Amino acid sequence: MAQQPQPRQLLMSNSFFGTLNAIQQLNLNDDVARAKISRQVADPYHVEPPKYHLQKRVWLAVVLMPVVSLMLIGLCLYVDEAIGGFGGRFIFSDMLWQILNPAVDPAGGVKRILMPMLVQMSFSYGVLLSLLGISIDLASDKFTGQVAGLFVGDKKVVSVILFVVVSNIVVFFSLESMGHYYIPRSAVVIGVFVVVMQLVGLFPFTIYMFMFMDADLVIGKIVQRGLAPVQQCAAAAAAAAEKSARQDSVFEKPLRQFRASAGDLYGASATATAVLRFDDWTPEQQFEVELQQADAQSAVEHLMFTAFKAVQQKDRVTNAKAIDALCSFALHYGRLKHAVSLRWHHIPHWTRLSSDFLALSDEAIATMTEQQTFMEWKLLRQYLEVFAIGLTQLKDACYHIAMNTRLMGEAAGAERGDKHVLDLVIKYFNSYLRLAINVGQPAQYVVYIVLFQYKRLAEQLLRAAAQMRAERRDMSLAAILDGRAVKIAKFMRYYGWDCLNRSLFFLVEVIAHDIRSICELSVRLDRCSVETNLLDVFLTMYDGSETGGLANLGVRRAQVSLATAYLVADRPELARRIYNECADESTGRLEAVYNELMSLNNKEFHEVTDRGINFTF
Repeated sequence: MAQQPQPRQLLMSNSFFGTLNAIQQLNLNDDVARAKISRQVADPYHVEPPKYHLQKRVWLAVVLMPVVSLMLIGLCLYVDEAIGGFGGRFIFSDMLWQILNPAVDPAGGVKRILMPMLVQMSFSYGVLLSLLGISIDLASDKFTGQVAGLFVGDKKVVSVILFVVVSNIVVFFSLESMGHYYIPRSAVVIGVFVVVMQLVGLFPFTIYMFMFMDADLVIGKIVQRGLAPVQQCAAAAAAAAEKSARQDSVFEKPLRQFRASAGDLYGASATATAVLRFDDWTPEQQFEVELQQADAQSAVEHLMFTAFKAVQQKDRVTNAKAIDALCSFALHYGRLKHAVSLRWHHIPHWTRLSSDFLALSDEAIATMTEQQTFMEWKLLRQYLEVFAIGLTQLKDACYHIAMNTRLMGEAAGAERGDKHVLDLVIKYFNSYLRLAINVGQPAQYVVYIVLFQYKRLAEQLLRAAAQMRAERRDMSLAAILDGRAVKIAKFMRYYGWDCLNRSLFFLVEVIAHDIRSICELSVRLDRCSVETNLLDVFLTMYDGSETGGLANLGVRRAQVSLATAYLVADRPELARRIYNECADESTGRLEAVYNELMSLNNKEFHEVTDRGINFTF
């Protein structure tokens, strides 16, 4: 079809999201092969925590402190010798010899040396524990109680603590073993160096401890700890499937066929999923899977606690990182969930009693188990709780939640074809809108942003479906994605009616233009099958009553814009339907709509908005 010339500015008002981002490798360990899926949704958070290294000036200070100390000691010795304090003898060599071989009362001399060493080392140990306690307390207050486990699990922290404890034990036993027949000279030498190392090392260790106040470090480690049990479960399922496939020759051919067709998508884990889903495990193995479930769910809860505390403390940066990390966890988990054992998707009794699942009926739990969506439910449940508190305390949290929920929906629908998770995302989008609309006028902008992300999700589903049809693959999935886009438009229309009943006329017009934008995209795509269905939804937005005059006027503006877009796309039959809808409208009102649209000369809105455009343009 030949490209039509563009009319005036009022016609095209669509927000283009673009295609899915390029391939990104999962930042996971080597337990499960990294996913190499094309069309992956961009990860909003980098899972790999930053690796902090002390700056060069810190290490320079570590080196200079003992050097400067020795220089000061040498200066003092020189001054003392100059004033005749040593009777003409140079005392430095004598001082070293006195340490190693006291001439008078050897046991007492060494004891006088070891006792201050032990006191100083005990003092260093106390300072070390104090620093550790202060850092854990501050980090726990800012993030979550799991920070204590991060401190204990850090290799550098554990190494320093072990070094101090072992050196204290060595000096203590050397002091106790000293007697008339044994002088621990080597222990004295070691003790001197250990005391110097402890005193000098307190400075860089203090700096390193306060690095745990960095949100990226703490949140990244929590995400890694949550994904690790998922990888372990997938690796165990892969090993069991590979072993069974080797033992039974019946599975050799499908195993080779799957590897060739999947391109080693998930390595051995994908093989475990596609070929065999063995769940005939021993009670010990089943208990191990439940422990892995507990670790993964614990990470999700700690990320939610971090987001909660950030909301209460009005910490926008930490809150955004925690919310993004939950989305990142969901994206990585989604790419691994079909590689784990079926036992993983079974909801154990202790999980059933948690607050996220306690109120659900047995039928809902059974459906969730069958659809393998319990982890996504828990993740989105955390989002909903943070969203509810963010409506009144930190609206930025609501914006991030809406954006990341959209990413989860795009990954589920366009990337993985997981319609159950996509339906769950749509359900939670509706819950966000319900919570925000119930607040009323103070939350209008939150509804505005949530609708924007909801619209972008529908548009991306349409694009993904059109691309699948163009590539002649997954035609059934393309139909499902188109159907979900229509479903989103219907839900938006429903909440538009609700806003009209609450006299939120601005939101009614916003919803009308968002549905109009979805309809415009459907006719611009070459292979979209739901243009008529979307138009059916859009035409029922108009109320026609006088009570919603301002809102109905906004809907008329959207209808005129869409009709012109249909004409530009060479779809006059669709434009005719809008014309028929407006047939009973007064000429004066239509002229007012026309004059208002023609008067718009600037695509950008005159105020700062997250959409960045004037949707009536």
